[in-house]
Amino acid sequence: MPYGLLKQPLHITKAQELPLINALLHDEMADIDEIVFGTEQQVLDIPVRRQFHDGEEILIQDNGFSRVYEKYWLCTKVSIKHVLSWDCQNDQGIGCYSFNHWQYTKGLIRIEFNQMLVINIQVGGLAIEVADIGFNGRARIERQGGHESSSDRVY
Repeated sequence: MPYGLLKQPLHITKAQELPLINALLHDEMADIDEIVFGTEQQVLDIPVRRQFHDGEEILIQDNGFSRVYEKYWLCTKVSIKHVLSWDCQNDQGIGCYSFNHWQYTKGLIRIEFNQMLVINIQVGGLAIEVADIGFNGRARIERQGGHESSSDRVY
């Protein structure tokens, strides 16, 4: 298995374990239109794109003061179980959002994104599985001075 992939799925069953998801998914991308809710199974599946930070970089462009690299997008699936209901608030209509913070209190999982989007998920118990499922395309990263920026586009 390539370095940087989860060796096995991550299972979260206690609120104290949520920092693991925060660390793994912070600033990674989710396309809200691709979320699937299986009402009979009570499972909410969120497909996530993670930049494969530990993978090789390919230099695409060098302007002297800035460089553009490509890295692989790693496809990850977050499955939240025992879902009773869910909703999105403050959808900006941009499709892809980057994760900021996860929290759990009294049967409510709250996922906050950097672009003001919030997903509230009512659950009958805390059971989240995070699994890497493969690679899909490349991400572009631009570095200028000490700053780095990237896009959610897949190349």
